[in-house]
Amino acid sequence: MMDPADLFRPHLAPAERLEWSAVAGPVAATGVQRLFSFVLAGSLAFIVTVLVGVEGVVPGLALPVLFIVVFLLSLLASRAFTRRAGNQPRAYGISDRRVLVHVDGALQSFGPGELATLEVDRQPDGSVDLFWGWKEPTYLDRGRYGEPEGANPMKFHVRSRTERIGFVGLASEKPARTLIHRLVQRNHDATATAAQPPVSTPPPASTSHAGPNASASSKPSVAAMTPAAATAPGAGWHTLRESASGLAIDLPVAWQSRVGLLKRTRVLGVLIESPEAKWLDSPGTGWNRLEAKPAVGSAVLQIDLDPPNAPADLAAVANDKWSKIANVTLLDTHPDLRIGGLAGFGVTQSLKGAGIGAGGIRIGDSIKADLVQVQMWLRGIGHTVHVIFVAPREATGLREAIEEAVGTLRLE
Repeated sequence: MMDPADLFRPHLAPAERLEWSAVAGPVAATGVQRLFSFVLAGSLAFIVTVLVGVEGVVPGLALPVLFIVVFLLSLLASRAFTRRAGNQPRAYGISDRRVLVHVDGALQSFGPGELATLEVDRQPDGSVDLFWGWKEPTYLDRGRYGEPEGANPMKFHVRSRTERIGFVGLASEKPARTLIHRLVQRNHDATATAAQPPVSTPPPASTSHAGPNASASSKPSVAAMTPAAATAPGAGWHTLRESASGLAIDLPVAWQSRVGLLKRTRVLGVLIESPEAKWLDSPGTGWNRLEAKPAVGSAVLQIDLDPPNAPADLAAVANDKWSKIANVTLLDTHPDLRIGGLAGFGVTQSLKGAGIGAGGIRIGDSIKADLVQVQMWLRGIGHTVHVIFVAPREATGLREAIEEAVGTLRLE
């Protein structure tokens, strides 16, 4: 392949500047892919051996040999196919406006708005994948062959690294990751500056919309969130920071707080999270859950970093069937939240009377206390944050204190 800079330069706009380019090496299969190839080869060998044995085509003593031969041929064919996909030429570039990917003779361009969900995956061989999406295999595309929408929804597929949209097989994440973060941050700053209202202008009424069961007297509101100032916290407050991601928040010293690690593993492309966190002795690098408890027994603030299976939009939360089964009442929606470089949406819910069940069937007791729950899903540069806090409805001052703490949330 020619020099990647020479490959991308003809496609740049007149004032566009190429900041970095590289060529990726061969992309090795993941452990899940290798395991799947092994299982598939064994299953195929078993089926062929059984069919041949039933038909009596070969003597019984030759069946073990047949099994081994079919197994090895299937395994070699599978690995050869994987190597072929991983060996196709790849070139990557980053300009001051966008990200460029050249794979198998095709050039793709991605703007800053498409890069906010950047993921980093380090491989055992030392290579690194920086990606922000997945290509859908052709045979999983419903409707391509005349299938009606919703037909055959259980098609099975094991995702491979070559299906990732992004920089796959880099020798190092630097400087590509840093340059992508700067590109996204510049775009975010420009957007925020253009959308910033005058200081004297109150928050627009459209920031918060009442839910179907809300009333003027019962509907709590989330305070207008603004980016936290890059200064030290005031007296009586301290900062908790996860240095790897840059996630930070200021909390009152009087609150009990702890951080922990929720183990997350990917099984056949599905990210599974452990139900309980392993709590750490001190905050630092490597935690993805923060829990803070004010001096009120039923109040709590919880923050999860990069949670799996985040809702796609506000409608998915407002229409969540599990919330309805648990009798969680929607009080308010917040379609446009912006906090310290993070942006997203949220809801305010009532937990009074909430409990698992449907109709007249209940499992366990319902919540008797009149509690209000606020949930927020926010995105920043390469990270997603889920904020959830619960407080008594009548504790207006406490809710405002929690909102003040949440307002200091930022990615540094």
